[in-house]
Amino acid sequence: MENGTEEIIQSNFVIIDSNKWNELMTQMNSVNNVTKDFIETNIDFNQYQIIVVFDQIYGNGGHSIDITTISETENNIIVKS
Repeated sequence: MENGTEEIIQSNFVIIDSNKWNELMTQMNSVNNVTKDFIETNIDFNQYQIIVVFDQIYGNGGHSIDITTISETENNIIVKS
């Protein structure tokens, strides 16, 4: 399969409910079962949120996203890489 077949574009967002989380996992697994290597997929959304960061698609390996700080205000979550 070609990179990007899952149709996940470069994006940043926060997931606050299990429906959106399950939809994203289904999309990520549409070509390969990538979530099988996740440490945890059963999230208690009453206590936690998921910060999602997808980079652009690269034609080869060796790339990573380094999150350096996360801060939260009353209305925003600020993620810096």
